Amino acid sequence: FHPYVSYSQSYRPATVTEAFLSGGPPGDSVGTNYAPNVHLRPERARTFEIGANVTVDGLLHDDDRLRMKVAAFQRDIDDYVVIGDVLADDVSDVVYLGFVNVDGTTRMRGVELEGTYDAGRFWVGGAFTWLTTEWPQSTEVFSNGTTTTSGDIFATAGNVPPKLKVLVDGGVRLFDESLSVGARVSHVTPTLSRELDTEGNLVERTEPYTTLDLYGSYRFSDAAMLRVAVTNVTDINYVPASGSYSAPGRTFTASLKMKF
Repeated sequence: FHPYVSYSQSYRPATVTEAFLSGGPPGDSVGTNYAPNVHLRPERARTFEIGANVTVDGLLHDDDRLRMKVAAFQRDIDDYVVIGDVLADDVSDVVYLGFVNVDGTTRMRGVELEGTYDAGRFWVGGAFTWLTTEWPQSTEVFSNGTTTTSGDIFATAGNVPPKLKVLVDGGVRLFDESLSVGARVSHVTPTLSRELDTEGNLVERTEPYTTLDLYGSYRFSDAAMLRVAVTNVTDINYVPASGSYSAPGRTFTASLKMKF
């Protein structure tokens, strides 16, 4: 049993992309245009974390293993960088998309649980992540660094993780553990970021989704192993929590590794 407590402070200047991204998609049609924001302030964060790691060998019999980790944290971020509106200049009054600072402190709290039990002939494990975010009451929207507006935060899906992520994994080993067959189920709630729909209403940036993956391997000898997997078995259409574009549908993969 290994408990721990940690405190850290971090300083993150704007990246080149965040400060100087400009332009729009190729083509003749009018699309979303991005403007640079050289007035971006660096993010400053303070993080508190408390947790423990548990390692047990021989829990039910001599060859099994139990591994567990639990952690709770709070992170306060000043001048959090998100996608927002940028006033290109003071003459044309044209507003573009770009990276902006959230005006104030963004507070994130979360709990993470992870564990696995391996008994040789079978294994089972899982992970649980819960996160909540408290936004400030205003967002900096203009590139001159002075004007703020009260209201909701606009951010891309990649900026803010979902509130809940649950993963369950398990499998069996057969034929003297030469053959392994397993399955993985993941459930993710909507991302904690929103956007305006075509009618001007704020909606969740992504939809909740549940995916199923199957995988396996067969060891022919110490020098040859075959691995196969089928991801997104139910072939659902979803946007991953870490991105803004649809994930691949049902996908089959196989690999053969040989040593000479």
